Amino acid sequence: MKPQNYYRVIESTENDFERQDRYLQINCTGLTSMDRDFLTFNPTGRRDWYLQYILQGELCTRLATGNASVFPGEFIIYSPRTPFRYFRQGEEVLRYYWIHFTGNEAEALLRRLDLPANTVIPCSGGMERLERLFQRLFQEFLLREPGMDDACASLLIRVLTTLSRNRNSGEDVFSAEQIYTSLARIHQCFSEPLSVEQLAAMEHLSPSRYRTVFRDLTGLSPSDYIVSLRLYRAEELLATSDLTVKEISHDCGYPDPLYFSRIFKKKKGVSPSEFRVRNRSDPE
Repeated sequence: MKPQNYYRVIESTENDFERQDRYLQINCTGLTSMDRDFLTFNPTGRRDWYLQYILQGELCTRLATGNASVFPGEFIIYSPRTPFRYFRQGEEVLRYYWIHFTGNEAEALLRRLDLPANTVIPCSGGMERLERLFQRLFQEFLLREPGMDDACASLLIRVLTTLSRNRNSGEDVFSAEQIYTSLARIHQCFSEPLSVEQLAAMEHLSPSRYRTVFRDLTGLSPSDYIVSLRLYRAEELLATSDLTVKEISHDCGYPDPLYFSRIFKKKKGVSPSEFRVRNRSDPE
């Protein structure tokens, strides 16, 4: 996705407002995508609240307790008049959704939802829902139809509620939704080359984070999971088909039959040929 920025007051570059005459108002929102180093520094902070939700890459921010990294699936909310300084960490493209919001109910809403300010908060899911909500927010800013402010306030409440319901308080608690897309791809294409980097990108996670989430949810690393699917398919073909070991090897994603035989014997305790003899389903 390309960077997108939307402002309540189009004709003005000033979008840092504090409003106490409205319960909630979004001053501006958007999607940032940075493939180069940058530094954003505001020594006095803004007058409104500032939410950042990381989609890809690593954002390094300075908090009262020191520097902290914010990874995909994590977010931070800066309170008004809180100095902030943040930059891209590492070489990966940094992408994040952001919202600046204000209103006389903003602080109370965050308190009710147990969303503390100025701290990194991990989420265990809700990515697809959040993306839909942000796209609807962007649409409201583009169309500017009657009732825009109230519609945006409603969407903001839904964004914050989604973050609250999926937040982790303590040890990581992962949701199957975090790897649903890539897991479906693995089951559809396990015989094709699939790298962890490709799979992680599907879920907007860093490779290291993806490995952690995947292992927690499946009990296996991504590569071991793929191997288990390939060998399950190999067992099925050995027991029910007349394909040669070489043909089965290719069908299961192993161009080298010798390598396939070594992997099979290591995992199953017998060679493919021995397995076929023992498990042949043809009637005598």
